[in-house]
Amino acid sequence: MKNTQKFFALFKKELFCIRTSPIFYLSWAFYCLAASSRFFFQGQFFSQSSSTDLRFLFQSIPYISILVFPLLTLITGEKPFDSLLPVSSLALFLAKIASLLCAFAVMNVLLLFCVLSVSFFGDIDAPQAIFGFLGIFLYGVFAFSLNVFLLSLLKKNTLFFLFSALLLFVFNSAHLFALYTGLTGFFALAMQFFSFSWHFDTFSKGILDSRDILFYIVWAIFFLFASCFASSIKSGDKRFSRLFTFFALDCVLLTSLSSRVFFRADFSRDKQFSVSKYSEDALSKADEVLRIKYFLSGELKRLYPQVRDVQDFLLQYCAKGKNVQLSVINPDSKEGQQGISVYNLQSQQLRSAGKNKTEYINVYSSIVVEYLGQIELLPFELSTATLEYDLTRAVEKMVSGITRRALLVSGNALDIDTDYSYVRPWLESSGIKTDAVSGFDLSKERLEMALSRNETLLIFGSSSFTQQSAESLSRFLDKGGSAFFCVSALDVDISSDWAVSERKEDFVLPLLEAKGIRLEKAIVADICSSQIIMDSEDENGAVSHDVFNYPLWVSVLQQKGAKNGVTVFWGNPVTVEGANAILATTKASWLLEKQADGENVIDTNPFRIPKTAGADDKKGQFFLGAQKDSIMVVADQYFASSLMLSYINNGANPDFRNLDFISDSILHLQNADALASLKHTSTSKALYKITDADDFLFFMRISLFLTLVLPVLVIASCALFSAIVRRRSNLTEKRQTVILSANSAI
Repeated sequence: MKNTQKFFALFKKELFCIRTSPIFYLSWAFYCLAASSRFFFQGQFFSQSSSTDLRFLFQSIPYISILVFPLLTLITGEKPFDSLLPVSSLALFLAKIASLLCAFAVMNVLLLFCVLSVSFFGDIDAPQAIFGFLGIFLYGVFAFSLNVFLLSLLKKNTLFFLFSALLLFVFNSAHLFALYTGLTGFFALAMQFFSFSWHFDTFSKGILDSRDILFYIVWAIFFLFASCFASSIKSGDKRFSRLFTFFALDCVLLTSLSSRVFFRADFSRDKQFSVSKYSEDALSKADEVLRIKYFLSGELKRLYPQVRDVQDFLLQYCAKGKNVQLSVINPDSKEGQQGISVYNLQSQQLRSAGKNKTEYINVYSSIVVEYLGQIELLPFELSTATLEYDLTRAVEKMVSGITRRALLVSGNALDIDTDYSYVRPWLESSGIKTDAVSGFDLSKERLEMALSRNETLLIFGSSSFTQQSAESLSRFLDKGGSAFFCVSALDVDISSDWAVSERKEDFVLPLLEAKGIRLEKAIVADICSSQIIMDSEDENGAVSHDVFNYPLWVSVLQQKGAKNGVTVFWGNPVTVEGANAILATTKASWLLEKQADGENVIDTNPFRIPKTAGADDKKGQFFLGAQKDSIMVVADQYFASSLMLSYINNGANPDFRNLDFISDSILHLQNADALASLKHTSTSKALYKITDADDFLFFMRISLFLTLVLPVLVIASCALFSAIVRRRSNLTEKRQTVILSANSAI
């Protein structure tokens, strides 16, 4: 009991030193401002392509802590009377670490304003936030234990600060050293093991992994005992040395065992890293041995924490089937080289920088699935984003003989392989076999074949359909055939000036209208739209790049049926009767309707289009698609056009949501929603809640106030209060000293 009281007395003393130190409040302010600024500004949170993913916030904290942690540790540095206290060195160092952790926890409270601000714009993954802060706290346990140990060795504050900052930088980025120094083998593995980023990766995803928890706790205790050992050596007491040696060996042994015996629990909101019941059922149908071979390069395993998620998921996946076997193969081994040759595996190049040269090495992260002589390849997997979907659709195909097919129909003047060049590769990579035909050549016989093969029609445009082919299409639908239509009521010259024209006759749109789906001859505009980059030239010939939102390219936000949202180009409003309307715009949308005169039916010039609705425009929420039974319609024949997709894509943030929506819709029409759901185990983190530009600006200002101004005010108030308490405490001590002196004189 007395030892406990002594410990808490020490803890309160150290905590008092921290909270009355100006260094603490300056460090606190720097910590909050640096973390918030890096997340919102360097991370470009308020840009169109941003997301509510909090990993960038958490990953910045260790690098900010390189300066903050040494400063905080200096506050609790060795004091003249520490050696005279009637307590053990263990209690003394433990009190220092506990007080630092308490202060660090308080510092992180203000970062909750970042989480609150992000929630204004999109959905927060609560487990990611909770376990992210847990990972940061455990990092603090490890880092403060290390710093206290260093401070017990190094007497000079400047030397300690520099050495501590350097060592923290090494721990934060250790796994990258192998990439830039050419380290291999044991040294590369050691760098990976001591890397904070490597062990924090699971926390940032909402996963609890015993290996990472033990890493922080075991080595924090190690440095705590190392501090005690250093203290005992200084005092001439060598009794602790044997105990420390024994404990150090235990730490190494425990860490080694933790990589072999561990638990891993997925707490993420959508269970992205857990095996679904649908996959379990698919695996249970394998009556013979199903082999999964994972060709994983050692260099890749050492450098990318995400690869561990792939390997761990494969272990879980294979454990769900009684006849499933997993082999992890090193591509550099003899077996690996044979497998690369037999399966024709393709490598990816990884940049490696040595002392005097930079080279590119070939790495593999390929998965081969074998069953009864059948082979399915997953060429290169670096994450678990679509891993379960890819595995399960391969298992279904080999074990149950399920093959999903789509017949691509060019119903306008565009060509499937050139003008819609992304569609076939995308569907093939999703496990959907494709064939192509023009609308003019769509015969009764080909539709009968499609019906017998459960082939979904994917129709782009309708102007090329003849009356005969349209009638054959109608009979196909009446017999229960499924079709996904990307059609428009108006044509746009997408290769030239974007002029809108009205076609003279169309045999497909009346067919859809008879099914209860009508496309109006107007174009929907919305303030929630995609950006466009236009080049303009002034009178001097200087070219400038104008970036602005184009209201006629409507950005449909995530909603039921469109998990990640889509972009619709010059879409027509859809009205339904006995069908379900889909792809809703925001309520700030309006219609551009046909002009009375002129060849250009509707003006689409980006420089003349108003950015908001006019007084006479028809306003409200509109729908750009519909579904009825086995028919789905998107009112945009350019929905998957290669040219149009190239406008909304860039190297940093590729946008293929339209193609993803098409593949999901085909699976839906073939009653494979459960399989399609495996592609979206990670909930979209788009900033979708605020669509009005003025509202967005308002909440942006609120967010910046909460994360950059309010923390400074709170910290300043705490510092002022602490200064007042400290002053009163000093006055009280002086009065007591005066009284004691007076009593002594008497």
